[in-house]
Amino acid sequence: MAVNVDDQRLAVPTHDRMVVLVGTAVTAVKAACHGHPRRSGCGPLRLAAARRGRNAFLRIEPIGETDCFFHDQLVNSNGSRPSQGKDVRFDGLDLNLLAVFDALIEESSVSGAARRLNMSQSAMSGSLARLRQFFGDDLLMQVGNKMMPTETGLELAGRVREVLTLVRATITTPIGFTPATVERQFRIVASDYVYDVMLAEILRNMRKVAPRLTFDLATPTAHHAECFQRGEVDLFITIDDYLFDDHPARFLFEDQLAVIAWNGAPARDGTLTMQEFLERPCVDICFGPGRAPAFVQRLIGGTDLKVNVEVRVDNFNSVVASVIETDRIALLNRLHAFHFSRLYPLAVYPLPMPAPRIRENVQWHSKRRSDAGVQWLKDRIVEGVHRHTAAAP
Repeated sequence: MAVNVDDQRLAVPTHDRMVVLVGTAVTAVKAACHGHPRRSGCGPLRLAAARRGRNAFLRIEPIGETDCFFHDQLVNSNGSRPSQGKDVRFDGLDLNLLAVFDALIEESSVSGAARRLNMSQSAMSGSLARLRQFFGDDLLMQVGNKMMPTETGLELAGRVREVLTLVRATITTPIGFTPATVERQFRIVASDYVYDVMLAEILRNMRKVAPRLTFDLATPTAHHAECFQRGEVDLFITIDDYLFDDHPARFLFEDQLAVIAWNGAPARDGTLTMQEFLERPCVDICFGPGRAPAFVQRLIGGTDLKVNVEVRVDNFNSVVASVIETDRIALLNRLHAFHFSRLYPLAVYPLPMPAPRIRENVQWHSKRRSDAGVQWLKDRIVEGVHRHTAAAP
């Protein structure tokens, strides 16, 4: 497989198709490298491709120390591995070093970057030395127990990230998308709340029209937010507060808080009063390393109200388990509360005080606007959510 490099494009033929990295990526590489006279580097960037059915595509994955950063993970129709591509350099720069530089900036350490790219620490140190030689600058300097970018390193960081995001979005996008036959894995970040009340049913129904699709789902964390920014996540489903300003999004649905209690310890008068809400022991849920309160403490923060928080947990299933066969109550989003009430002996009550509604949205990276698969998946999720909310209690 030939790889052509010129001032206008990186063209990657894939048997009967071609992926082309045009204008923006090449210009960004040239801009990042411009003005640095010391040009050297070693090691290949191999862009290899194969055909799977009628859809040829590439993807980026962690590498072994002797592997390349951008490579295929496919097999030919006869089960054999596709052949390796030719080495690629751009104006004397080994393009693998862009991924090395990005990892060093993200991890702020040689050892962390080495783990991230599945390299030895000595190999990573050697790559950093080649980067320094090429750009004629230290790029990163040891400050305490971290490596901090120099002025040149900081200037390059954003440009290199833009290049890698564009390359990743381009070479992981199949040419055309036929749901009935395409084999592709989509990566979705969404809370288990969204999965329980919406996504699980939507993905079940999707098997009927796209039986060869697979899905990798993860709950939101700071790490997954960074992955989204790098273009490594197809869809990110989140509330208004956590949307990214520089990427497109579409509204999905609204919800509001409700109170759950065990059926064996119902509200005294059939309706939960404010007094009973404040008196009964309750379960709160806290997320993330900082244990940020999601419901109870967030609801009453800034007021004089005091609630009797008896148990704190970090996931929704534990909320339910902590309520059943006790007199505790808990707050959940209303759709989630009714979801659990169909599975467990729970009663659902309206919240006896005003509370802001939440809005869930689906977001995709700006570089994926032309990805037919991502756009198809987004549209199916939007349609499924609208059907579900129309039938919700």
